[in-house]
Amino acid sequence: MALFDKLTSMTKELTDSAKLNLKLAEEKRKLPELYERLGQFVFTRYQMGEATDEAYAQIINSILSVKESIRAIGDEIEQKRTYVERKSVCPMCGAANTNAEVCVICGSELPTEDACECECGEDCCENDKTDE
Repeated sequence: MALFDKLTSMTKELTDSAKLNLKLAEEKRKLPELYERLGQFVFTRYQMGEATDEAYAQIINSILSVKESIRAIGDEIEQKRTYVERKSVCPMCGAANTNAEVCVICGSELPTEDACECECGEDCCENDKTDE
């Protein structure tokens, strides 16, 4: 019986230890969310013009710089996507077409980006010519 009692005690200690480790991990997982909430609170107050410590202002200005960079990169990606995925509307049936030379619905030829402004379809527009 002594061996059984000892095994039972060791099992209980291991179980208790595992529960404590789990609880510790759960508590540690709460910290990033709390830090984020704190940061959002300070950031919001800074944007509202409330006085903050200079160190906060430096961090917040860095955040604003990164956000602007993210926005600019996103805009650049969108411009490239728009260029790559050239969309045009069929002049005959009005269907939207992507990266196509002819309409996927009616088969009509789609206008190209280099088409003449006078709508003749050629690269001959008088407005594009320069004096030589």
